[in-house]
Amino acid sequence: MNKSIAVITGATDGIGLEAAKGLLKEGFFVIGTGRNIDKTKMVEESLKKSYGENVKYFIADLSLMKNARQLYKDITAYIEQSRGSLTLLINNAGCYVSKKTITEEGFEKTEAVNYLAPFLLSHLFMPQLKKSEQGKIINTGSRSHYKATVNCTKFTYKGFYFGYFAYRKSKLKLTMMTQELNSRYCADNFRVYIADPGLVNTYIVQKSSKGIDSIFWSMRKRAGITVEEGASTAVFLAKQPISSLPYHYYYLCKPKNPSKFSQNPSKCSLLYEETKKILSAYLND
Repeated sequence: MNKSIAVITGATDGIGLEAAKGLLKEGFFVIGTGRNIDKTKMVEESLKKSYGENVKYFIADLSLMKNARQLYKDITAYIEQSRGSLTLLINNAGCYVSKKTITEEGFEKTEAVNYLAPFLLSHLFMPQLKKSEQGKIINTGSRSHYKATVNCTKFTYKGFYFGYFAYRKSKLKLTMMTQELNSRYCADNFRVYIADPGLVNTYIVQKSSKGIDSIFWSMRKRAGITVEEGASTAVFLAKQPISSLPYHYYYLCKPKNPSKFSQNPSKCSLLYEETKKILSAYLND
C-alpha cells in the first residue's frame, strides 16, 4: 500500500460518508468506522463498487473508551500488515441524546462520543501521524460551541440535563482540545484542525432522540446545507498542505476565530490535563 491513509470515524452516513467519498476521489486509502455491522458492511461494499478497493471499514461503538482503544489496535495492526502510512485522522463520529445516558464506564454519552473518544484516538494515533510528512488531525466541530462555557474539571452531569447544552459543551471541549494539541505538538509536519460544517441537514438528532428535540431538529435542519457541502471543509483541509493552513479553525473552508473561551490558554491546559487523568487507564494500557 503506497497511498496516504485516512481514518474517518462515523463514516457510514452524513458528513463522514461524504468525507470518505471526497478523500477517495483525492486518492486517499480510506479506513472508516461504523457502529452497525450490517450498515457498515453495506457502505463498504458500495464504496468499493464506486471507488475500487481503497476502502476498509471497522466496527466500533465509540461511546466506550475500551472500544476506541481496541479500534486503534485493530487499525494499527491493519496498517502495519499493509505496510501503509497513516497521514490523516478525522474525528467525525458524533451523537446527540435528549435523555442523560451514562455509559458502563461512567461517562455521559454525548461527551464520551464527541470529546473523550476523539481525545483518546488523537493521542493514540499521534505518534504515527507525526512520522508523516503531512500528518493531520481534523475534528468535526460545531458553531454551537460559541454559546457554551465549561467547568474544566467537571466530567459528570448531575441534576438537570438538556441534550443541546451537553452537545454544545462537548463541542467546546473538542475545540479547546484542538487548541491545546497545537500549542503542545504543532510542527512543520503535524497540525490539528477544527472543520466546522455549519448547520447541515443530517439526522444526528433523530438517531437517538425523540419528542421535542426530534421535532425541533426536523424543522431546523431544513435550513441547513447538504451533507456534501458540510463535508467539504474536512476534505479541503485534508488535501491542502500544512504550510497553507496557518489557522486551526475553519468554517466552510475559510478560517474563522473560535470562541474566546476556547482560546483561553490556562483553561485549555487545565482541561487537557484533567482529561488525561480520567483517561489514563486507556491512554497507558
